[in-house]
Amino acid sequence: MNTLNCPICSTKCSNGLTNWHFKCHNCNYEGSRLLPSINDSMTSNMMNEELRANGLYNLRKKNFNIISSLIERKKNHGKLLEVGSAH
Repeated sequence: MNTLNCPICSTKCSNGLTNWHFKCHNCNYEGSRLLPSINDSMTSNMMNEELRANGLYNLRKKNFNIISSLIERKKNHGKLLEVGSAH
């Protein structure tokens, strides 16, 4: 497996938890060797979006509550930018 350099600090990354995962121990960046397939029809046809949404509901609700609490505490202490990631 090829050693990758960190895209943040250029330090050599080490293998992570799986063969596609890598980590920089200098700046704690973590990445993957996975190829994007979000708009790949073969991949999306295999995904049951209803089951996926139901399976993630409680986690998303918990995370939303955590983020909401943090925003509430920080909103009067400067600028805040929250960028959600989802397709």
